[in-house]
Amino acid sequence: MNKLEVENTTSKQEPRVHYSNRFIKVLILLAVLCTVLGMISPFVIKEKFIRDVVINDVYEKSVTEVDNSEAAEVYPYTQLSDLGPIGDWLGGSSTPLFTLASFFILVAALLAQMVELRATRDEFSKQNETFIEQNKLISIQRFESTFFQMTSLYNEIISTFSDKTSENEISGREMLGKVNNSFNEKLLENIRKYLHPKKYGLVTNQDLINIGRETELLYEIFIATYNDFYNGDDYTTGAEETIGHYLRNLYNILRWVHFAKSLKTHDEKMDYIRIIRAQLSSHELKLIYYNCIHPYGYRMKELADQYNLFDNLNLNSLLIPDLKLIHENIEKLDSNYTEMVKDLK
Repeated sequence: MNKLEVENTTSKQEPRVHYSNRFIKVLILLAVLCTVLGMISPFVIKEKFIRDVVINDVYEKSVTEVDNSEAAEVYPYTQLSDLGPIGDWLGGSSTPLFTLASFFILVAALLAQMVELRATRDEFSKQNETFIEQNKLISIQRFESTFFQMTSLYNEIISTFSDKTSENEISGREMLGKVNNSFNEKLLENIRKYLHPKKYGLVTNQDLINIGRETELLYEIFIATYNDFYNGDDYTTGAEETIGHYLRNLYNILRWVHFAKSLKTHDEKMDYIRIIRAQLSSHELKLIYYNCIHPYGYRMKELADQYNLFDNLNLNSLLIPDLKLIHENIEKLDSNYTEMVKDLK
């Protein structure tokens, strides 16, 4: 529940609390009225029906001194024994009033307690919402702290790339461009060997178009090429020593965002993926794309597709644009793909 919803709920409850308080006041007034009536009713009845026999200097008088007919007319009850029925009637008339007053007081007390409980519950709800928001904020701060440390490490890894064997020393993202070109050369060489197994020949653009139409064949050539490129052989060092930790670090950043409990929606996660995506050069995107087609990078591919990591990649700039057909149909080309990425779905 957001702040606006809490305010709307509170505004709806205020009139209900106001009417409850007014009703409680009415009940209390009714209870006071019944109590007062119950207390004065015996005196009113006595004044109207019972002779007040008081022995003092002013009112002392014997009943025998009054004419019997006159006494019977003015004071119909002259003996204490005559008061029995009147006492019963007084009890019957006052007791209901006191009982009704008690009922009003009881209902008022219950309503007051309900209002108090409702206010306490609302206050607790507000405190709980505040506590949840504070916990969410702390959780996001922890996530961001780790996230930006990982991105800082990611850029540090790139800064360590260097090649001092060439005439002009290259480093950083330029080194990734050289690695990408190295893979393209190996892929072209393997395609040439397939098309021209008994002689050397140039691979034409039409050759690349033709082989791109044979998705399964292209996939086999690509996998063999990437294995040699990444792992190396007895005579050369593979690219794993150069870009292996770079790719693993990038994958773990994507995975950290994907499983972040503090980010509840896909849009929230996309905000952080965009930060990573904005730092990727064209050569990086191509290397990552190639890695995702290989089983080594299936898990990264799953996350990259979910968060549109390749939105800024011009597929026509790939050596073989039809590699996108492998990327799109990887589940059909490799039956192990679904099993390998099932926990990332």
